[in-house]
Amino acid sequence: MTNPAQHNVLLLETNEDIHQIISKMLPAFDLTLKRVTYISDAELALRSLERPSFIILGTGFTHDKILHFVHRIRLLSSLKDIPVILLIDDIDTSKIKAALDAGISRYLATTFLPGNLSNVIRDFGVSSGYV
Repeated sequence: MTNPAQHNVLLLETNEDIHQIISKMLPAFDLTLKRVTYISDAELALRSLERPSFIILGTGFTHDKILHFVHRIRLLSSLKDIPVILLIDDIDTSKIKAALDAGISRYLATTFLPGNLSNVIRDFGVSSGYV
């Protein structure tokens, strides 16, 4: 698939290490990153920015706050189908099930982030400039 001229990714993350990993990966996919560290800023960005290609939700928030955020964006017709990736530090099947039920598209363990995130980006139809 050919990349559109501009892809945007909204990252809601407080962890600087994860932010650095993701920001170094995305240029290979012609993706630009908008990072916010507060849920309220993410909501504002979604109202004011061009629709992102997908949203990545980081590990610095309580599970309940993430579920509430996802539920709210799924109610908006313009964001109902946008892919949402949840980064997780621990594998808790009940939390993963609740996140998927709330509308998370995919979840990724942070321990395997670079390779797994690249695969998910490709799954969403964005190709890398690298072979």
